[in-house]
Amino acid sequence: MLMVLIAGPLQASEHAHEALVWFDVVGSLRKFGSALFALGFSYAAFHTFNSMKRKTEASWRTVTAPAVLIGVAMCIATGLTGYLCFRQSTMGDILNNFTGKNFYFVKFLMMLHLILYIPLDFVVMRFSLCKLFQADLHKMSLPAYIFLTIFLLGFTCLVVMLMYWSGIHEGVGFGYILDLTGGITGPLVAFIFPGAIYTKLMPRTAPLWVSAQLLQGFGIIVATICPAVTIYSIVTSTD
Repeated sequence: MLMVLIAGPLQASEHAHEALVWFDVVGSLRKFGSALFALGFSYAAFHTFNSMKRKTEASWRTVTAPAVLIGVAMCIATGLTGYLCFRQSTMGDILNNFTGKNFYFVKFLMMLHLILYIPLDFVVMRFSLCKLFQADLHKMSLPAYIFLTIFLLGFTCLVVMLMYWSGIHEGVGFGYILDLTGGITGPLVAFIFPGAIYTKLMPRTAPLWVSAQLLQGFGIIVATICPAVTIYSIVTSTD
C-alpha cells in the first residue's frame, strides 16, 4: 500500500493524458467480483474469535469493528490512488504497474506473503473435499492422506502452469478470472451463506432476520449479474 501511495504519484505523469472515468455502471458490475475478494476477511475473523480467551459479543465487536474500518480505509486509499496514477492502464494486480529493479524487493515480499497465506486455503479445500465425498480426514490412513495432499497440490500447480502457458496469468485475462471467481464465490461467502445461516438458526422474531433475508437476496442478484456481465465482456472482447 505504501508503495502505491508513494511511488505511484511519481509515475502518474506517464498517464496524465488519459481521461478519468469517475463512474461506469457496466465496468463496476464486471469488476465487483474482484472487489468481493476483499471480503475474504470474514471467515478469517472466526479464527480470531476462536483464539480469544473471552468469547463474548462485546469482544467480537472490539476486534472486528476496528479491523473492518482499517481494512476498508486501506482498500480505498490503495485503489483510488492507484487509479488516479495509472488511469486506464491500472492492472488487476497493481504491483504489475511498477517495473524495474527498484520494485523487486516489494514484489518478493508479496510472493512471501502468498507462500505463507495460501496453505490456509489449501487446508480448507482439502477438508471440504473430504466432507463432500463423506470421507473422514482425521481417520484417513497415512498413505491416502499423503496421496490426496500431493494430488491436490499437483492439480493446483498444473492449473497455474496452464494459465501461465496460455498467457492469461496476468493482465486482462487474469482480471477476467478474478471477476468470474469473485463474482460467483464472493457473494456466496459474503452474503448468501451468512444470511441463510442466520435465518436457519434464529427465530423470525430475531432483530436481524429480515436483514438476513435481504442479504441473501442481494447476494443472489450479485452472483447472477456480475458473472453475466463478465462473460459478456469476454465474448465481446474476442469478437
